[in-house]
Formats: sequence, structure tokens, C-alpha cells
Amino acid sequence: MALPPHGPTPPVGGRDAEYATWLDHTGKSGAAINASPVHRLKISGPGPTGFMALPTSNRPANPARGEAILEGRWRFGSTHIETPPGHGPWGPEFPTFHFADRIHRFHWLRDLAVCGSAGEARARALVVGWSETYGKWDDFAWRLGVTADRVINTLSAGPALFDPLDAESRHAVMDSLGRQIRHLQFLAPEETDPSVRFRVAVALSLAGAATEDGRKILEAGLAMLETECSAQILPDGGHISRSPETLADALLDIHAVEELLLRMGVSAPVFLNKLQSRMAAMLSFFNTPDGGVLPANGGGDCASGLARAALRPHGGVNSKFSFARLSAFQRVQANELTVYIDAGPGPDRPHGGHAHAGAARITIINRTIERAEELLADVLYTLDTDPVMTFATPDAPDLDEVIGSAKLIVNATTLGWHGNDTPLPARFLNNQMTVYDMVYRPTQLLADAKASGAQGYDGLGMLARQAMLAFQHWTGLTPPFELMRDALLDTM
Repeated sequence: MALPPHGPTPPVGGRDAEYATWLDHTGKSGAAINASPVHRLKISGPGPTGFMALPTSNRPANPARGEAILEGRWRFGSTHIETPPGHGPWGPEFPTFHFADRIHRFHWLRDLAVCGSAGEARARALVVGWSETYGKWDDFAWRLGVTADRVINTLSAGPALFDPLDAESRHAVMDSLGRQIRHLQFLAPEETDPSVRFRVAVALSLAGAATEDGRKILEAGLAMLETECSAQILPDGGHISRSPETLADALLDIHAVEELLLRMGVSAPVFLNKLQSRMAAMLSFFNTPDGGVLPANGGGDCASGLARAALRPHGGVNSKFSFARLSAFQRVQANELTVYIDAGPGPDRPHGGHAHAGAARITIINRTIERAEELLADVLYTLDTDPVMTFATPDAPDLDEVIGSAKLIVNATTLGWHGNDTPLPARFLNNQMTVYDMVYRPTQLLADAKASGAQGYDGLGMLARQAMLAFQHWTGLTPPFELMRDALLDTM
């Protein structure tokens, strides 16, 4: 049975500015889909009568999120809602477009699946409730990328989601699933976003293999997947977006399709197997000690354990190379320290249109905790990252520990331009740090860094290189760095 909504639906108006901001961040893929009545009629019809087999999800789950959902607490990025016990989140307007985008993708199903029988029961009730509320159509929830994710996550939830459903609930879920699959099938040729096209191809491949009478859907999905793999997977096994997390996700997707086909006794296309060995070798290059991936050119909140999960079916892959030429990353290792250097340009659009760096931890020190939380809410509005967040005030008793754990200190303030002002008292510095002061002259901060044993650098080199680039831009000539630096020193 479905869970009732948690409250009345607020009025929809008055969100034009927020929607414009959302589209600035997401581009065309974030826009609500305005399908014609003819299309909505075409996708109507009966749902699958049954399943031949269901895919398995190897993606890491977030048990803490699953437990929170069981208690009615939903959080994505910086936004959260709470639902009363026994109520679902469907129906009322969501607090942000980012929140709505995330909740409609059903990634949280795997978080509930690891919470035992209570989690499985809640997952069933939530999926039934969604099917009754949004299952026939919704302009925002039925965008192709969101629908593809939802189909994949629904199927990957397995028999625990479908088998215990009563006849009425099963009909609602299967009817909506059939509509979503046909929606993807009909509009896939019109989609231009590569990341969405890849997920649509995976969704159609899994749905075609899993459902009875799905042969044509499977053929269309595999053909589309082969095309997207040829366009998006580099010869060295990296992803064209240069995003390690996107590479890990793609490897998990490709393996899920191949594994389902082999389990059903169906010959998997050769490209699925040939790609995986290259991709696994490259992913091991980006693997971090916690089993996650380097948060470069994009990063989400499920990166912890993602590489470990993606590499598990491929044995003990361990890349020995230190430079990924096409993916354009340099890896330098010394004992337990690993440094990655991004040695390439930003990914071309559309692959790099939304690239950003992820973060494992964000610490904000501000006079008031309230303003710090407001600032973080602005920063994380549309990112898929849920880092560990620490807030502190300048007089917090544990501030020494909070700052002392940092490896890199960058002063981007004006303190130090005149006199001996410093943004950071000397007691916070230690010999495990590197301190970079963007001020172009010796400062008190750098003197304190040297006294503490930390490595210190001023901003003069940055200024000299900026001058070099400006000179090159206007004259076409590249002056020696030493010449520009010495000229600056003579004027200071």
C-alpha cells in the first residue's frame, strides 16, 4: 500500500527566479519536458506482464540515509524535509528543484534495501505512492535522464520490491513502468545530452532484457549503448568528460547489462566485455584508499566505495602507470601520499558544461553559525554532494583542531598587504602544512609559516605568470618567467 502525502500542496507560483537559476546550472537537461498529448497517448498501454530476470545493483548504499528515510527525514545536498510517521513525501511541492530532481531518480531505493525488512517495506510503499501520484505523467519528473535513472533503480531493487505487492499496487507500479519504458524508447533519438543518452541506453537495455516480450527494446538499447560507448569511452579506458566518477558509473552500468544477459543465457555483445578491462585499469588509477574516486570534474555524494564496487567484478586490477595521457591526469605517489595533477583542459561541452570539483569535507568559520549555514546552502544548492560539514566560530574551543588538520592554507584576503596583519594566528600552523599567501610581498603569515616548519609561498609567482599571459595575449610573444619575476622584484 502507498503512504499518504505528508501535507497539503503549496501553490506552485512564484518560483520563476529559482527555476531560472536551476536552468543556469543544469542546462537543457534540467528543463521540464512539455510532451504533446499525442506522445502521452502513445506511451499509454499495459505494463509488463512479468519479468524474465532482474538486474542487480552493485552500487554502494548509504545506510545512514536509509535509516533517516525510515524516520521520515529526507535530505539531498543542503535541503531537507521531514514527513510525519507513516506518510510519504509525494504530493506537496518540494523545497527546491534540485531536491525534486534527486528524489524522483530513486537512487535512495538501494539505501532502504540495506535496512532490512522495514526498509524493503518502506521502499515498496514509496514506489507505489509515487506511481499513484506521478506514474502517468509529470513534466519535471519525466525528463529523460530522470526517467532513465528511475527505471534502472526500480528494476535493480529486485524481487523484494515487486513480489510482495498486492494485485492493485502491482498493477499501478507495472503500468507506470511500462509507460516510462515506452517514453524512453520513443524520445531517445531526440535526446542530445551525452550523459542522458548513455543512461537511457542502459535503461532500455536492462528493461528489454528483464521484461517479457522486450526483445525489440533490448536491441534498441544495446545499439544505442554501443554508439554511446564508442563516443564517450576513450581508447585508454577513461571517460571523455575526464570525470573519474562518471567513469566508475559507466563501468557499473556496462557490467550490469552484461551480467544480466549472461545470467539469462543470452550472448552479450562483444563490446561490453572488451570495454570493461580498459575501463577497470583506468578506474584503478583514480581509486582512493576508501574505495572512492578522485573528485575531479564532477563528484557526487555516493563516491565513497564507488570505485571499489565498480572494480570488484574485475579482480585485483591495479594500474602501474603514472600518467594517463588521454584522460590527462598525472599521479605522483610517495609513501601514503598520492597527488593527482589535472594536466588537461576542461572537458568540452556538453561533457564539461556542469563540471565541478567534489569535496569530502567543508569547514566554514564565521562569526555566526546561522550565516555559515546560509552560505553553505547557497554553495550546495544544485550539487550532488553531501560532504561532512563542520561549522565553527572564531572563539570555538576546538578551532585549533579543526584548522590544524588542514594540509593546505590559502590566504585570498587582503590581510597582509599593509603592516603585519595576518588572517591566521601562528598557533594554528604546523610543519605538515603548505601555506600559500596570494599577497605579492613577504607577510607575517609566511613568516609564521616558516617558523612553524610549514612550506610557504607568496603570490609573486602567480602575478609574474599572469603578466606573462597578458604579454603573450597582446604581442604573441612569450617572455621568460625569470625576466617577468625579476622585473616585478625591482619594482617592489
